[in-house]
Amino acid sequence: MARRIVSLASLALVSLTIRSDSSHPPSSSFFFVDAQIVTTPSTPPPFPHGSIDVGGPVAGALPGTHSGEGDAWSVSGSVGDIWGNSDRFHYLYSNRTGDVVTVTCKVKNFTAGGSSWKKAGIMFRSGLGPQSRNTMIEVTGWGIAHQTRKVDGGYAESQHDSFSPLTDVWLRLVREGNTVTSYVRKDGEYGYRRYHSVELDLGPTFHVGLAVTMQDPKVLGTLAVTNFDISDVPYSIPGRPVMVGMTGSANDYGNKIFMQEVAQGLWSISAAGSGIGVRFPHILFIMKCF
Repeated sequence: MARRIVSLASLALVSLTIRSDSSHPPSSSFFFVDAQIVTTPSTPPPFPHGSIDVGGPVAGALPGTHSGEGDAWSVSGSVGDIWGNSDRFHYLYSNRTGDVVTVTCKVKNFTAGGSSWKKAGIMFRSGLGPQSRNTMIEVTGWGIAHQTRKVDGGYAESQHDSFSPLTDVWLRLVREGNTVTSYVRKDGEYGYRRYHSVELDLGPTFHVGLAVTMQDPKVLGTLAVTNFDISDVPYSIPGRPVMVGMTGSANDYGNKIFMQEVAQGLWSISAAGSGIGVRFPHILFIMKCF
């Protein structure tokens, strides 16, 4: 008897009709199954649930706004900063339950001028209070950064490097359990580059969305994105080379090893360190592809 295995990409409703085959003796248990399968596409989570000037209102500050629908959004904000022990910024957000989510967008534009540390990008946040713990992959006046506040009221920390496009750059932020990982790529590049990863307990209920601050209550800056997407599927880089050896300090240099697939099966690898051949090399790594 032929057997067919069907792989379903989405939720399916299956109707079964079971009939016996009278041609077999009573000692045999033989049934034929006719199945009718109707697939039901998964419904994307609603966005947004709300918008707020976190840490506001601030007297005399221009209030934040937003517009858009589907996967194209514009978010404007002024107020103070996303840094230190407390934040003031505009946030367009959706509520989430669970510990797995992937949020992606393409930055089309972010207002020129203003403070060098103006910030806009994808933020995960445990609450809407100004001191809530959070993590964010962002464009700034200095380039791309991934910043995090690990405890409520704690001081923020930031990871950034020379990757500096402010427009036509793709941002991706992934939560899987208590691990949050950021990915970036320039428009037109083949694959994402893993940017940074942090351990952060956001709790079972948290917020995801787009955050903007210009560090100036009198200046309203706008982040324009397309291809905005919220997914329940955790993202990882398929076929990514795995680091199997290192010398020197992982704390100093471990986050400065970057890998990006530039074509199918072709990887670009860059790293920081004092070199190979000196008496005490700060970093030496070996890559192994699986």
